[in-house]
Amino acid sequence: MADKTITDLANEAPTLASVYAHDNAGAISKKATHTQLLALISANVSPPDYAELVVSDGSTAQNFSMTPEKFTGFTAVGLSNGATPSAVTKDITIATTGIYFVFFQNSFSGAGNVTFEFHLRVDAIEAPEGAHRKMSAAGDAGSTSFAGLVSLTAGEVVCVYGESNDVAGENATAIDAQLVLIQIPFT
Repeated sequence: MADKTITDLANEAPTLASVYAHDNAGAISKKATHTQLLALISANVSPPDYAELVVSDGSTAQNFSMTPEKFTGFTAVGLSNGATPSAVTKDITIATTGIYFVFFQNSFSGAGNVTFEFHLRVDAIEAPEGAHRKMSAAGDAGSTSFAGLVSLTAGEVVCVYGESNDVAGENATAIDAQLVLIQIPFT
């Protein structure tokens, strides 16, 4: 009987546990097994989906009232693979179902003695991830951020909404901000 190749074994074996390597004498070789397993895994693993929306040195104010509104401060897309960020619609469309790490950071200026809130939304529905920032009485530039793990389905749209504790609304200007999504592999 002829020796089997790693390809033969991968096609026959339902799990990686059954893959083995041997030398010419028929003994199992740990080094060969490790090398062949890494080659098999590398050939069959796609890079995770990821996407980023950014603003750098922004100067456009957005009015936030007690009614949540989509955060429109993003002016450019960063790196992406699979997921699709849009600086026009200010959101990221998910291509692959999975668990994603999400990170939002916003350095912004705003009116004094006002609390601004930013929350993640998936298909316009508020997710638990969010952050609050109360500006000083004189107004200032500050930063807020949130991070978390989110289960997302292909086709869902992810964005950030903002609001303030002022009925009439107050302006906030995103100076530097990022929304980053990275798929957690093997989920």
